Amino acid sequence: MNSHRFSGAQLSFALRLFLLSGILHPAFGCSDSSVAPRVDDTPIRPGPDGGGDGGGAARSSCETPKSCSGGDCCKSAIVTGGTFNRLQNNAEYPATLSDFRLDIYEVTVGRFRAFVDAGKGTRASPPAPGAGARPNLPGSGWLKDFDDKLLADTAALRAALPCDDSAIESWTPTPGAQENLPMNCITWYEAFAFCAWDGGWLPTAAEWNYAATGGNEQRTYPWGHDAIDPSRAAYGCTTHCSLADLVPVGAKSPKGDGKWGHADLIGNLWEWTLDTGASLPKPCHDCASLAADPDRVRFGGNVSSDTRDLNSWRGSTVSPEIRDYGTGARCARPK
Repeated sequence: MNSHRFSGAQLSFALRLFLLSGILHPAFGCSDSSVAPRVDDTPIRPGPDGGGDGGGAARSSCETPKSCSGGDCCKSAIVTGGTFNRLQNNAEYPATLSDFRLDIYEVTVGRFRAFVDAGKGTRASPPAPGAGARPNLPGSGWLKDFDDKLLADTAALRAALPCDDSAIESWTPTPGAQENLPMNCITWYEAFAFCAWDGGWLPTAAEWNYAATGGNEQRTYPWGHDAIDPSRAAYGCTTHCSLADLVPVGAKSPKGDGKWGHADLIGNLWEWTLDTGASLPKPCHDCASLAADPDRVRFGGNVSSDTRDLNSWRGSTVSPEIRDYGTGARCARPK
């Protein structure tokens, strides 16, 4: 049966949020006015260790320009730091973020293809230890133990990327019409390795939530408080989903964009974050949960989600080794 529902176990993080925050009912009203994003069109070039803006060998996913519906697939926008409340605006769980940049779009097939073509993301060419670390967050970089979670080589990775038995994977063996679809069927380890190679890091849960809520505006949805509808996000194919339900990145822009201009923060694909599901750090200043835990946190829902899983704070914890059509990534970067 072609049914793409997530199990109750995969919603454990959302349940943790309810347990911690109590039953909260967000107010609905007019959309918040949009703030013009500060967009930087220049791709970051990783240093020779595969992390940071080292000015080393050019290995960016956009060395060859790639065009998306809103222009350059590699655009990123500065997210102005500040303090907001996590857990659906629970004042007992504030978080303070420094300025950072977040990619406007989810990682596309075309950008991930450059990573695969470069021979990266496998045990034959893993990130260097410490690569992909978030600045000022010790222990957030690549660990040598992660190498064993990668596939052996590029041939094995290419074979694994068509992961879905209903042909909803976005990857194709050669470039074609799907290059601007968000890249799905990638594990947390592959998403981490990609962002490290591309000069950034997987956003922390706090960073992702901050961007989605518009910071201290505490938006219910990235665009504000107006209820979700298909003009703002790709969602709701609860049974019999097909590749046509997955839309090119930015297809719902600008109506579905967040405060700083980010597209598809909800719907289309769940997005991996850096955090484990072990704890909610408190206090939080540029924090992440890095304590040992078998699962990692993702946010945003996907094309098969119903409206219950689609808002600025809803997440789930799943195995970092999961490879399914509903999960992708976007990268954060230094300011």
